Amino acid sequence: ADPEKGFIIGRGSSGGNLGPGLARLAVEKALKPALTGHWVAFPVSQRNSTVPEKYKDIWTSWTQNADAMLVDAAAGEALLDIYGLVFTSPLFNPLVPGFDVGNLPPAYVQAAGMDLIRDDEIVYSYVLDDAKVAVGLDAYAGVPHSFYTFVSTLKQSRSAMVDIAKGFAWLLNREVDQEKAEAAILLNYEILFYV
Repeated sequence: ADPEKGFIIGRGSSGGNLGPGLARLAVEKALKPALTGHWVAFPVSQRNSTVPEKYKDIWTSWTQNADAMLVDAAAGEALLDIYGLVFTSPLFNPLVPGFDVGNLPPAYVQAAGMDLIRDDEIVYSYVLDDAKVAVGLDAYAGVPHSFYTFVSTLKQSRSAMVDIAKGFAWLLNREVDQEKAEAAILLNYEILFYV
């Protein structure tokens, strides 16, 4: 592998918290070879006090999805207490002031419509777009947090896995044939999740 041709970081859910912060750190430290992209899937990165003012009105998922399946507001607060997250740390929240987010590499972002933290991803996408960073956002209506791992038999779960392959291809400036992506992802999906 040649990281100069493609160097992407990212992960989903709790591991997804690391991707944007590490992308910021990689830019700040002039990592060589430089990142060519980052994948952001269902991370928590904001609290009401840290949401950019321009987007406070759309950051509603903690209220709208307070009774969400898998992670509701009470569970979300408990998890945040356990994690001990510092929302004002740039390692955790890449939108903390003092950094030009326009220097971040392109991002492929996924958000779940019924996720307590859905709007963290949406706000992140909008801020990147405002800064002229190439960003791809796939939002999935009616599904909970990290749905493709927790509810793998849903049609949307399989679609999201194919979207990840397509998102990575986009981050690598590659074309991907839809049918080949579906066949490869779904074969691996069936092996991984026994569906």
